[in-house]
Amino acid sequence: MNNNPKKPLSEATVNRDLSVVRHILYWAMDEGYITHNPFARVRMARERRQRRPVMPVAEEVKLLSTCAPHLVPIVVLALDTGMRRGELLHQLWEHVDFDRKLISVSHSKTPEGEHRQVPLTVRAFDLLAALRRPLGPLFTYKKAPITYLKTGWAAAIRRAGIPHYRFHDLRHTFNTRLVEAEVIADVRKELMGHSRGGDVHSIY
Repeated sequence: MNNNPKKPLSEATVNRDLSVVRHILYWAMDEGYITHNPFARVRMARERRQRRPVMPVAEEVKLLSTCAPHLVPIVVLALDTGMRRGELLHQLWEHVDFDRKLISVSHSKTPEGEHRQVPLTVRAFDLLAALRRPLGPLFTYKKAPITYLKTGWAAAIRRAGIPHYRFHDLRHTFNTRLVEAEVIADVRKELMGHSRGGDVHSIY
């Protein structure tokens, strides 16, 4: 729904809404309420590829210096592993392999729900080693699992005095740095949980 009548709907929003309506009408056909789907041949809007913000190292340094202590390891892991916010907040200590310096993504968002392993950078490994616990949620605040980042993230961005970034932009930053390091596309797909489909750089 467009809450601002002066702001046009994006192509992505139009396509998402059209897809929902189309599926409802197909369901109605299956149930015998209608004989055909009038939206069956309606074409999706062509979506424009949007620029994905990438955080420069200088702004990363500023951000980490202003993050609350419990937010720092989450931001570092996001930057150094490319994991999604939901994946990070569902991680357990049992899924960190300190011997092999790997983290197993236990809450994957891939279509097949595939498990994947991501190598830890020296920075991420040292940070986790300093916080190491035998089991339980990887990230906690006052001994409770962290489930919400929006307030702390917005406050850190504001204190750092840097342009607005979404937390998900850290994932874009991770992918871009892999590209700059000349990591091949297949490896990038595996690390980011996009093991199938087109080049991950076309998405990020």
